[in-house]
Amino acid sequence: AVATMAYVINVIHATGVTLSSDLPSPQLAGVPVTFTAAGQGSSNYYYRFTLTRSGQAGVVVQNWSTTPTWTMPGTTLAGTYYISAEVRVLTSGPRDAVVTVPFIVQ
Repeated sequence: AVATMAYVINVIHATGVTLSSDLPSPQLAGVPVTFTAAGQGSSNYYYRFTLTRSGQAGVVVQNWSTTPTWTMPGTTLAGTYYISAEVRVLTSGPRDAVVTVPFIVQ
């Protein structure tokens, strides 16, 4: 005999994400700065970080992973940057939330 059972999987998506840095903007070139993202509204988050220099296309600097931190290297050139952190709770698929913060390297 074969039995079937119906079930529903409810995914509680992230409702937001915050992004902070261990050092304030602006910082001098040569100083590494660590950014930490924190998902909100769920658990077991995956994060992706993108770095965009003002006037240029963004570059994914850390692809989807459970690591909530990314360090901007001390070799980053002087300029105005935008650091974005995306969050999702599934291993694949679209992001649930994104936040972008400006950061100046002098």
